[in-house]
Amino acid sequence: MPETLAQHLDNLFNQPRHQEKHHKRYRVPLKHYHVPCKPMTLPTTREKLPTHVAHILEKAWAPATRRRYDISVKDFLRFCEDQRIPSLRQLPADEMLLASYAASLAGSISGASIQNRIAAVRAWHIRHNASWNGGTLLDYVLRGAHKTSPPSSKSARRPPVTFEMLEQLYQSMGPFSTLDHAVYAAATTMFYGQLRVGEVCAAQEKYSTFNNQLHPTLADLRAPHTPAGSRILHLPCTKTKGTQ
Repeated sequence: MPETLAQHLDNLFNQPRHQEKHHKRYRVPLKHYHVPCKPMTLPTTREKLPTHVAHILEKAWAPATRRRYDISVKDFLRFCEDQRIPSLRQLPADEMLLASYAASLAGSISGASIQNRIAAVRAWHIRHNASWNGGTLLDYVLRGAHKTSPPSSKSARRPPVTFEMLEQLYQSMGPFSTLDHAVYAAATTMFYGQLRVGEVCAAQEKYSTFNNQLHPTLADLRAPHTPAGSRILHLPCTKTKGTQ
């Protein structure tokens, strides 16, 4: 005779502790996610995105972001495999599965890292045109995860760059070195403009990595517009807004 939901919950949570099995990777009980609140239903059929829509959609994330997200999605799928979640329940994932995944990471990595992994799973859903079921429960689990961030996940504050450091840099440079001139110009621009290094410089020293669609050139530096000689530097691309 099938047991009722109340009986199922009673049996589930009143088991002796010695019977509890632990997740081999995250050290959470395997029963952590096996509490369905309603009968399992198959997800609705997802409409496959047209090729041109999928192509443009991929542009919504920077290449580096997509690479990081792909790693996080693989981690989510490993979690589902360890928890024996059927593939049909992984995409779209229900909110209990998303909350269980986030909770399994709490205490081992920072809350911000957990939030980034959930963002990766959400982007994965968007790319596959699957409904996103994250809601209030997931939001509060993420809040709790922020409060359980381990001390090791927080880096010590670094000393700031100061004007005296710029003076020392200038004094160590050769007056006829074009490379030194470029380095000092980049350093002072980042200092006074409060910019990230990646917004001004290429990721590598090779000139082949320079891209005028991403990195500023002399053409992006406006003429002085104040008596003090202040200038405006147009950034072709920023970390938060992408290509302007």
